[in-house]
Amino acid sequence: MRAYADDAVAVLDELLLERVHVYGHSFGGQVALELAFEHPERVRTLVLGATRLGGEPANAPRAHAPLGRPWELLYSRGFLEAHPEEIRADRDALTRRHDVERRQAAASREWDARDRAAALSMPVLVLHGTDDRLVDPANGRRLAEAIPGAELALLDGAGHAYGSEVPEAAAAIVLDFVRRHRGGQA
Repeated sequence: MRAYADDAVAVLDELLLERVHVYGHSFGGQVALELAFEHPERVRTLVLGATRLGGEPANAPRAHAPLGRPWELLYSRGFLEAHPEEIRADRDALTRRHDVERRQAAASREWDARDRAAALSMPVLVLHGTDDRLVDPANGRRLAEAIPGAELALLDGAGHAYGSEVPEAAAAIVLDFVRRHRGGQA
């Protein structure tokens, strides 16, 4: 996980960005956490979407998809039925990345940051869909409880891919959070 965080710092360095608002979703949330742990001076605010601290079970007890169709777990059941065209496009994009998924899954399984969460001091927002069938919403609650002062926002009825399901609601929450903590910057 540290290598992924170091890659993010290299991008910030290349772009000449000293301190930024960081948003990580799912595995990206774990990378964002590692970035915040290892380089807190680079993180103005931290938004963690549908992710976890590691060391605890990620999968929701209701996380069962038909064999060969695990991508269905990204969405709430209602969205899955109502938007087959978006699901098909996402599925096609995901099936081209098996090698990346395997490396990310291994890094995620081995990573445990529960003992470091209390050290975070930047403003943190934890965002999670209540119908996330991939990463249990309980992980989001535990994450928010473990980080001092963290805010928790739950998106009612949304799944793991809440950015596809309720993009306006998710964006409004994130933008409000960033605006409240932008440190005088536009």
